[in-house]
Amino acid sequence: MAAEFTARESGVTPRIMQRELNAIGRLVAWGMGYLWHTTMRPKHFTRDGARMYGYTDRQGEGSRASESKNYWTSYSGKKRRKMGHADPLKYTGESEAATRVVNITSTATSKRARAQVKMNAQKLNYKAATKSGIVIDKVKELTTITEAETDTVIKFSKRETFERLKALRESRSINL
Repeated sequence: MAAEFTARESGVTPRIMQRELNAIGRLVAWGMGYLWHTTMRPKHFTRDGARMYGYTDRQGEGSRASESKNYWTSYSGKKRRKMGHADPLKYTGESEAATRVVNITSTATSKRARAQVKMNAQKLNYKAATKSGIVIDKVKELTTITEAETDTVIKFSKRETFERLKALRESRSINL
């Protein structure tokens, strides 16, 4: 007796199950979060980073502010005198130290993969207002990334996804 069957492959990448695609998505998303945490997060606590990410000027900052006679009574002047620095997003350094802890979770579905970088820096949740009434959103400042960094994350994502799919295809064998 002869039997006839038809095998059909469908989906985004043939011969790869959705469960495996989701696993790859979770790994790549976690890697993107780790990339941000290790290379981009530290820049947010520097003066160059504040300029690069467009932080709101604090009282006493700006062009020629340090030459003003009122500088040492401003927030920036007091911080420089008391703490010895004028770095953004930190006063004592507790917030920066709290963000160093790596806590990344990633999820993936058939529609998307997502990573969440959790940082236990409670002091960054306070929205302080300047004397001029501008509210400073420190969380938004900390999580802002530039166009170049976005491109870096996208390139990383594409490269890692391709490499993991390639490795998965090579590791599978089908016996009929």
